Amino acid sequence: MASTVVIVVIPDVGDALDELTLRGPVWLAATDENRVTAHRVRQRYPERSITTFTISPGMPPESQVLGVLPDVELHHGPSSQVPPWDRLEIQGTSITSALRSALEEFGATSFRDVAGGFQAVRSSDRAA
Repeated sequence: MASTVVIVVIPDVGDALDELTLRGPVWLAATDENRVTAHRVRQRYPERSITTFTISPGMPPESQVLGVLPDVELHHGPSSQVPPWDRLEIQGTSITSALRSALEEFGATSFRDVAGGFQAVRSSDRAA
């Protein structure tokens, strides 16, 4: 069974958040616009998981992802969740060497571009 977690660093995700929450738990950069959107989605779909995380003004998307990865691993990794995440979808930035390296440290073994970002996949033996 696949376990997908979505990290969103788009400053104003808007209505796309509704669909992203269908893929799995969402970690959302806490801009003013995103906080309003998260509140709306939580009201409409209380069973969907949305966690907002603090970012510094002007922080590049790559740094936002790098900053939240340890928390995502803590909450959705093998020590906290069965099954642990085996797919991270990152929306709002493309893969960089720093992101690839950090994700590989958490066991990601393959990467692919998707609309609006990329996915990192780790095999089930690396996730356990």
